[in-house]
Amino acid sequence: MLYFLIGGMIGRYLKQKQTGELDADVHHPLFDISWGEASAGIVVCYALTLLIQRYQHATHGTNLTVENGYWLLPSFVATILILLVLGRVNIQGIWAKVFQVIGMNTFGVYMLHLVGLVLLSRLQALPWLQFMGNLNSVAVTLLNVVLCGCVFAICLAVSVLFRKIPYINRLFAL
Repeated sequence: MLYFLIGGMIGRYLKQKQTGELDADVHHPLFDISWGEASAGIVVCYALTLLIQRYQHATHGTNLTVENGYWLLPSFVATILILLVLGRVNIQGIWAKVFQVIGMNTFGVYMLHLVGLVLLSRLQALPWLQFMGNLNSVAVTLLNVVLCGCVFAICLAVSVLFRKIPYINRLFAL
């Protein structure tokens, strides 16, 4: 929930800055971070998260997840930096529509993603997915990214569908 609060504050700040509605006395040096600095920070945060996941894999046998990942400082910092970078991008054309649909359904994806991740972890116990435990760290990481992308896409599709159903749509709108 903290991510949504801070994300909302950053989003509000960036929208006010873009439309010129921002008060002159409201300023924070974090908003002046360059694209290069933010990108480097994002890479460092994800590298730290990957190292944490590899440690958890070696000590606890954790596969394709990071225990308490949302509570890790690198996850929090990466989220803030991604919001700052994406808030400055001027997207037009079909990509603007894609990002609009994603943006309108982020709350629905947030509500559904845990179910998707739990189902994915249950699927890992199936015999035809047992090979994942024998992959090297690079292959496991790439597979993790692909599977997380699939969970996101499925949750997005379900959220879009649920937003079209009367009464249920209220649960997926913020």
